[in-house]
Amino acid sequence: MKLYEEQPASFRVVEQTSYNFQLHFHEHIEIICVRSGKAGVQIGNERRVLSAGDYSVAFPNVIHALFVPQDAEPGMITVIVISPALSGSYRRVLTETTPANPFITADIADPDLLYAVNGIVRAKRDGPHPAPDAGAAAEPGSHNGGSAGDTADEGGAAGDEEAAGVYLRLFLMRALRVMPVVPLKERIQSDLTHRLLIYLQKNYMESISLESLAKALHVSKYQISRVMSSQLNTSLPVYLNEIRLAYSMELLMTTDYLVSDISERCGFKSERTFHRAFRAHFGIEPRKVRQNRCANNPPAAHASGAANDCSDGVAKPSDTCGEVSPCS
Repeated sequence: MKLYEEQPASFRVVEQTSYNFQLHFHEHIEIICVRSGKAGVQIGNERRVLSAGDYSVAFPNVIHALFVPQDAEPGMITVIVISPALSGSYRRVLTETTPANPFITADIADPDLLYAVNGIVRAKRDGPHPAPDAGAAAEPGSHNGGSAGDTADEGGAAGDEEAAGVYLRLFLMRALRVMPVVPLKERIQSDLTHRLLIYLQKNYMESISLESLAKALHVSKYQISRVMSSQLNTSLPVYLNEIRLAYSMELLMTTDYLVSDISERCGFKSERTFHRAFRAHFGIEPRKVRQNRCANNPPAAHASGAANDCSDGVAKPSDTCGEVSPCS
């Protein structure tokens, strides 16, 4: 899944097993709901292993990451990336404060949190439908909505923004009862770490070196190295590789591009290099990911009402797995 700073849609939804995704940030809210198993989330400097029924909430412009806990099978998670513009009166809270603790454990989670998450999933997947009254509490266990493993159509219709906004406000209403916020003391856009992340996630498909990066950001390469090691706990080559691999996985899961095209789009120098890096990182061949996607989602589940259309530069899934291009 590619979650970069300039989100093209008002909200996006992905439901799948947990995965590693490097530190990043954007102007949207990112909500993670753990459906089953374990999932690792880092928000700011705090890393937490979440269990089924737990939530994390990353406010706009806060650095965060996903990781698979050691010695744990990846759990099923729902990731919602949604614009503060849909939050109504909560927008000021989202832009001027930050949670003192951005994690909500299952033992204190209101049942309406799951109801709201499932509502946003339905709003993306099914399109316009009647929205609930945000002030009405859901009966515990009475609304389950989408189930783990159902993947909302990220590349298709925009979804029902009005309904998503109502569910988002319900989620925030309940979440803020157990997630106190503190004032945001300073804006982060000027910080070198954030400038670095913005540049890398906009230009990762290009050939980038410490020298070229330092020149683009008007700092020394030693400053770049220091930020990479002390703030991001990684190196430039490793971080770039993770960005490219994360995007390649998204394209394999949501489009029918040839593997060779995906390799090029993600900035790998050759398809052989891509295959080697992908196998080392995910433990599976790109072709197998595509085959598994089709096996788990028969043709009827892929129908989106439109053929694969990349004319606007945004990859969209085809109607059926039968149209998947061969991995050459």
